[in-house]
Amino acid sequence: MRVACEPRHPSWFDDKADALLDDHGIARVAADPARVAGADQPGGARHWSYWRWHGQPRMYYSAYQQPQLCSLVAAAVEAAQAGEAWIILDNTAHGHAVPNALQLQSMLEHANA
Repeated sequence: MRVACEPRHPSWFDDKADALLDDHGIARVAADPARVAGADQPGGARHWSYWRWHGQPRMYYSAYQQPQLCSLVAAAVEAAQAGEAWIILDNTAHGHAVPNALQLQSMLEHANA
């Protein structure tokens, strides 16, 4: 079973917390927008990586643009060398998650071709 934690408190983004999560096989979610420094990078156990993007500049409402998606694709392709890479888009308030996901899917297919 895969378990991920999407912490909010700054104390979860240091080496000690990362080691604790890793010891228990728990991945730390890479969230966007990042609430604290380091929250935009996966952490904890790295046998799988998980990104949860909420939209920016306005959480849940904003669509992601091509440059942002390109950086996500690059990170996911790199992380997939160590294990599965999951991406969840939660910018759903104005319906941007589906078009952004389709764009990501196309970009990932080309990156893996």
